[in-house]
Amino acid sequence: MTLIRFDECINPRIVDALRAIRVPQNFQLETPQELAQRGQPDVNWIEEFAARGGRLVVSGDGNMRRVQLERAALEASGLVAVFPHMKWYGSLGKWGQAAFFLAWFPAIMRLANEAEAGAHFRIPTSLTGQFESLEQLKSLAEIEREREEKAAKREAARQAQPDDTND
Repeated sequence: MTLIRFDECINPRIVDALRAIRVPQNFQLETPQELAQRGQPDVNWIEEFAARGGRLVVSGDGNMRRVQLERAALEASGLVAVFPHMKWYGSLGKWGQAAFFLAWFPAIMRLANEAEAGAHFRIPTSLTGQFESLEQLKSLAEIEREREEKAAKREAARQAQPDDTND
């Protein structure tokens, strides 16, 4: 059984709609509203969900991608995470948001089966549902490595400049 969690920023009625069109039996969907976990800190439910065998999180919470503590919890737990492009997704309204997830859910299920543990993806601003157009986001380790490389280049460039203070 592949367990997928939609966070509280995704309308639980969308999850109900996905169930109504018969999600394959080897997938189980859940929401925090169903588990009486609404408002719980993300780090807490991430750890609990992973401990129960959770595989993938669909999040409408932009902080989960940007706040290092939350992002680190997702990566450390091995959960695959999927994020819609929030400004665009938020502008769709309830019917457009439902259409968005109906279009993209086959690709989300494929990610749950195929993505590397801890990988994060952004769903593009379209209704195509094309798996190949999902954008894999950089891990925290990759971001940190790039930051260190840039700092080393800046320092090397600074060191290479002639010292004009002795003139």
